[in-house]
Amino acid sequence: MASKPFDWSQDPTSIILTIPISGVSLKKIDIDVCDLVLKVNVSANNYLKIFDFPHEIDYKNRENKTSYNDGILELYLKKKEPMMWDSLTAQGLSKDDIRKRREESFKRREEDVAQSIAQQSDLKISKFCV
Repeated sequence: MASKPFDWSQDPTSIILTIPISGVSLKKIDIDVCDLVLKVNVSANNYLKIFDFPHEIDYKNRENKTSYNDGILELYLKKKEPMMWDSLTAQGLSKDDIRKRREESFKRREEDVAQSIAQQSDLKISKFCV
């Protein structure tokens, strides 16, 4: 379980989140990243943390990385647009606005995944048709 709050740092192009989560392996940590939301869930420890970013993350960027050593989860995420953020989380939103924003963010990711699968399927078919 998390022993202290998370830490974060940034530069204009990326953020780094450091979250202490002890007593589990990386395989037991579920990490969901969308354009505006990061969800970290460890069901074995009843740990759940959701970050509602103020600006978009480039969640498909190949430079995004996750590491877990000595009970410390570290996430390196690229920003969609280079800029310094005033805070890690969106401010001034109602609970309803946050819920809608999360739903839309996860829906966009699901649509991206479906589109990628369809493109891969088309690519496989075209290989056999040549």
